[in-house]
Amino acid sequence: MSPILKASASAEIRSVLDQATADTNKVPGCVFVVVNKDGKTLFEHASGRRGSDSKAPMTLDSIFWIASCTKMICGIAAMQLVEQGKLNLNDTDKIEELCPELKKIRILKNVDEHGEPEFVEKKARITMRMLLTHTAGFGYAFFNENLRRWGQPFGCDEFSGHANDILGQPLLFEPGTRWEYGVGIDWAGTVIERISGMSLNDYFQKNIFQPLGIKNISFFPSAEMKKNLAHMHQKDANGKIMERDHLLRRPLIVDGDDIAKTYNSAGAGCFARPAEYCEILATLLNNGTSPTTQRRLLSTDSITEIFKNQIPQFPNFGRQGIPAAKPDLTNPIPDMYPQPPDQPQGWGLTFMLTLHEGATGRADNTAWWAGLPNLFWWCDREKGVAGLIATQILPFADPNVLELWAKVESMVYANLEDGDGGNDLGVQDLHIGKKESFRSSEDSDLRPSSGMPPLLQNAPPSQSPRPSEDDGRHDRAAEKATLQSSYNTAIALKPAGSHTNNKQSLDYALRTGLAGGLAGCAVFPILAKTLVGPLDRVKILFQASNPQFAKYTGSWSGIVMAMRDINQQDGVRGLFRGHSATLLRIFPYAATKFVAYEQFRSVLIPSKEYETPLRRLLSGSLAGVSSVFLTYPLEVIRVRLAFETKHESRSSLSSICRQIYQEHPTSVAKRSPSSTLTAPIANAIPQIPTPRSGLVNFYRGFSPTLAGMLPYAGMSFLTHDTAGDYLRHPILAPYTTRPNPNPKTPSALPILTYWAELLAGGFAGLVSQTASYPLE
Repeated sequence: MSPILKASASAEIRSVLDQATADTNKVPGCVFVVVNKDGKTLFEHASGRRGSDSKAPMTLDSIFWIASCTKMICGIAAMQLVEQGKLNLNDTDKIEELCPELKKIRILKNVDEHGEPEFVEKKARITMRMLLTHTAGFGYAFFNENLRRWGQPFGCDEFSGHANDILGQPLLFEPGTRWEYGVGIDWAGTVIERISGMSLNDYFQKNIFQPLGIKNISFFPSAEMKKNLAHMHQKDANGKIMERDHLLRRPLIVDGDDIAKTYNSAGAGCFARPAEYCEILATLLNNGTSPTTQRRLLSTDSITEIFKNQIPQFPNFGRQGIPAAKPDLTNPIPDMYPQPPDQPQGWGLTFMLTLHEGATGRADNTAWWAGLPNLFWWCDREKGVAGLIATQILPFADPNVLELWAKVESMVYANLEDGDGGNDLGVQDLHIGKKESFRSSEDSDLRPSSGMPPLLQNAPPSQSPRPSEDDGRHDRAAEKATLQSSYNTAIALKPAGSHTNNKQSLDYALRTGLAGGLAGCAVFPILAKTLVGPLDRVKILFQASNPQFAKYTGSWSGIVMAMRDINQQDGVRGLFRGHSATLLRIFPYAATKFVAYEQFRSVLIPSKEYETPLRRLLSGSLAGVSSVFLTYPLEVIRVRLAFETKHESRSSLSSICRQIYQEHPTSVAKRSPSSTLTAPIANAIPQIPTPRSGLVNFYRGFSPTLAGMLPYAGMSFLTHDTAGDYLRHPILAPYTTRPNPNPKTPSALPILTYWAELLAGGFAGLVSQTASYPLE
């Protein structure tokens, strides 16, 4: 049974939309449409005006430039050709045959300070799958500073209507090695044109729009569509909106032969009436068959492929951050769709997938994407609902529109019920988690009023006035914080029963400590410590220059000879003298170290964009200092036990503790200067008071140990994490990663095989021990 919307919900959603458009400096006008898998319109409303300078109202017939919402339509067209056997998603030969330009295209490595570009040859070949998933190597000049600078001084304008502005761009990275949003899907559209022998507009009309009964989606709007065109707006640095010239102007003014000379952009070229775009979304919900015309666009298998995560090797692609290379077109984007960091992100064929239940109530594997002038659509096949909110405001990622989108989508899910008016299908109990960075502690009443979800009463603040750019005081950090606040609206709102780890919580710290301690006490770590126990004792005897074993230092054979002597004198037990203190130290050391690392890491690396080698090093170093401070007394005990070699003075664990506690170390006396040159220095050294006895004796030698722990722990965590990154590289991943044994608790990163983890850990130990050994 397809879902419907509760009767009482429509008025509330309309009210929210009208409130948002009441202030034309926020959202001058918008249209919001929601459909179900039966093709029924659950909600539609046009609010505000077509333009901030116009008194003409926004209507349901208003036409919007949908920009990157076009990409999803291109994905449908591509899969139609796959079904017909004319195209293979992985066939590099076919792509290079159709687009020989892609065979010779080079990678833009850098643009120097003089504006000179540096290129390198690509090694990998490009597939259609790469083009549809943004892994082919392309970018957008407004999202990539290097590409923007490459286009200077003429500029690089993807919306000029000229093919060369898109097809003439270089690659930015080796195909298949990472994800970056760009013109790859435009190239996919060019492939479709060359296979079909038709313009992309003609192909879409014949094979997608006409079968669905769609008359108001086109690359070249009709005269009637142009009459209803929504005006394009620009929001300045102070949050003030004004109308501007249309960004995609050429398709609106050309006619006759000039139409054939205008590039049909599969990535951003369509104009549409929102309700008719939702006809396509309903077809996706209905497994490829239009629920209104009963015409089939794609098979169920093709729909399944489109909604499949195509890039599991890049689970954090949306968290890498996108800069505002052209601030008039986009705000910086710290995270595309914020979800708990342990949840991987997904990408289907042309759109993003929220692989896990979203904060607004959307189900697992919901597809969504956006258009540059702040349009956002989603398609939830599990719950049978899809929708589109459309505005015409630049720059992209406008905080007011993001906030509005989160509100109305949440209200839809909160008010869904099955078609017979029975059980609710949406979110029942919505609540907002406390966000200290965005809300004061006084704002503690989270109860909704008027039956609205709490998000509406506690939404983050709208975009606040910012200093203008021309006075040199434009605060990018503040802008990013405001944008992050709006994006985190979705995270603040969580369905009942959902769970997100708060790394600063006592519960998380205790669980991390227990897990770390148990990991340290597991069979393999204890076995490993035990296996190296004899070497550890010999190391202590050599380091401390034990007179009985000093003769063996300086050669590899000395290690074997020292172990032989210990075995002959004390037996096998002698080789493990001090090992009891080592075993006692394992649990608190490992527990403290892992708790501290998680806590320091969550502060120093709050998101992927902060992940740098220096921050990794600092996180590990501070964790190491914390753990060694708490467990150092056991280290002193271990060394003292291991150092003793005389039978008559052999101490037990308890006696060595008493002995250390009661020791009275002598003061450091002045020594006679060895020369007239050092005499002034020696005379300047004061008498150094030393502790008579007590717990402080258990911290002898702590200063060099502390100094050594900074490079040791820091390099250990840094090297382990870096080695893990390399082992998860797409080229190595098939050999070094394994499937998640429990898909219901996903990992943010691909899980390494046991041998790969062992290799990363062993290499980390080698590097960290080498870095800190002189201080030890």
